[in-house]
Amino acid sequence: MLLIAMIGLAAALVLVVGVLRAQPATSGISATNTAPQADQSHMSYPATRRAILALTKAKEEIQAADNDFQGHRQETVEAIDRMTASFQYLLQDVPDRH
Repeated sequence: MLLIAMIGLAAALVLVVGVLRAQPATSGISATNTAPQADQSHMSYPATRRAILALTKAKEEIQAADNDFQGHRQETVEAIDRMTASFQYLLQDVPDRH
């Protein structure tokens, strides 16, 4: 079961990263968010950094949900934690470009 959850989470991450890569780094003002978005063009690996943020938000949503996702909530949260830690480990020695 855990392997299936991990494969599903990995597939979701690939989708998230694909969507994030399709968006420009500076999208300006959107219809739903009137505040200008931060320019991330100076950062190394901006899609990876956005994936960390997306995983963090997904974890918060899963933890706040009213159901337990057929018993998979905890293992999914743990998988997100491991994946987030892996991305953070990859970026720990990567300085921001200025």
